[in-house]
Amino acid sequence: RNQKDMSTINVSPSRLKLFLDCKQAYIAKYLFKLPDEGGDKTRLGSAIHKILELVATPQKQDIRKKFIYHSIKNKEIHPIISRLFLGKLREYKIPESFYELGNQLVIDTFTNGYNPEVRVLDVEKEFLIQVSENVFLKGYIDKVCKIDSETIELRDYKSGAPFSYNQCQDEYQPFFYIIAAKKLYAQYKNIIFNFHFLR
Repeated sequence: RNQKDMSTINVSPSRLKLFLDCKQAYIAKYLFKLPDEGGDKTRLGSAIHKILELVATPQKQDIRKKFIYHSIKNKEIHPIISRLFLGKLREYKIPESFYELGNQLVIDTFTNGYNPEVRVLDVEKEFLIQVSENVFLKGYIDKVCKIDSETIELRDYKSGAPFSYNQCQDEYQPFFYIIAAKKLYAQYKNIIFNFHFLR
């Protein structure tokens, strides 16, 4: 709920999932505001997200293509990205025992289906979409790519273990993000949503 207006409710995919999975955890996190730093793997995922956001930022995408092609050709992270990633790992207080896994996840991402030539429209695109008088859908789309003049792809990166097909059907993110994209990118006729598992 919005502190200024107790009748306004912001609903995100993660909030809805937590509420349905464990109401006590939801109350602790969102009503009592108890601190939740997440585990080492959660923070590792956040650090990787920052690197993916960095290389895909539309304003500098052309400059950073060479970093991606370096990874594709040499199966290693470009030294500049590696330095930035190491800084993020330290900033997020991730144990050194996770560094090798983090590096491998970034390399796997850039060498398995990552196309540097696809035009990125937005990264970490925030949305707040009103769906009724006092209910809003809220979230961040990891990456929005232009496929052609009529089609965009919404991509959500996952650093955890891949979902099964059935688990994908139970996720709320595709529904939230497609509703948001229809408002934010109304000029595009076709909207594709994909989970991209770093593993």
